[in-house]
Amino acid sequence: IVTFVDDQFTMEMEFFCTEDGVTGEDIGKALASVLEGQEIEGEVIQFDDVTYEFEGVALPNNISPGDTWEANVEIVMSSGAMKLITTNHARYFFEGYETVTTPAGDFETQKIITDMEVDVTAHFPAPGGELPIMSVQITQVTYYAECIGQVMTEGDTSLKLIEYHLP
Repeated sequence: IVTFVDDQFTMEMEFFCTEDGVTGEDIGKALASVLEGQEIEGEVIQFDDVTYEFEGVALPNNISPGDTWEANVEIVMSSGAMKLITTNHARYFFEGYETVTTPAGDFETQKIITDMEVDVTAHFPAPGGELPIMSVQITQVTYYAECIGQVMTEGDTSLKLIEYHLP
């Protein structure tokens, strides 16, 4: 479990190692915790349920600088009859190795550049009840440390690891 902080929020995520690589299965819960309390169409968001589907891996095993891969994420956050659906298509590039410093310490990392297309849509039960919230393209740089996972992100949102717990 890793805990990140930026100027506006603190977020916890749990990363898992699979036979294909590292995945952040808990990202839907983390995103919901950041969005809760925000307003859409004058309504304060409180989620009853969050589901998360990840196709691919955030960081494959056995990669070399110059390698590329892709992944897709869909997060459905339900609040009563309203659903907030976030889809994310990510293209990754392994640039190389770099040492980074965070409040949790210094880490030898793999530097990954990610280009993402993110779409967020609110779905309501009323006729025509689909409201596009945003559609953006984001580029970020993420640093992964062996046995820990993501330790730092730079880009539109910058996050730095403040603590981690190994099983």
